[in-house]
Amino acid sequence: MLAKLNRIHGRNVFKRILRSGKTVRSDQVSLNYSPTRGKNLKAAVVISRKVAKSAVKRNRIRRRIYEVVRKNYLPLDLKHNLIFMVYSEDINLLSHDELVDRLDGLMKKAGLM
Repeated sequence: MLAKLNRIHGRNVFKRILRSGKTVRSDQVSLNYSPTRGKNLKAAVVISRKVAKSAVKRNRIRRRIYEVVRKNYLPLDLKHNLIFMVYSEDINLLSHDELVDRLDGLMKKAGLM
């Protein structure tokens, strides 16, 4: 799980990132990003109830994405806020390597890697 220090909390922070940040989309996930005012990378995962009715499925997707962020992006010492918005429940069916490839593709599109 991603440490509390590296998670985004608060409605105002979300609004600021969505308003002033940039967006990169794929067919299943979008990435909203902006430079952070702090020293650390911060991330959040947003999954609507419309995407997956079951809280168990939504939480599993969230945990999987947080794990990819923790293992692959924290060591890069990025100073950005990242919000991953999930649009398809099919992301739950991807293997770990496929999920990493999808998220890496978004990060490369955004110019963060």
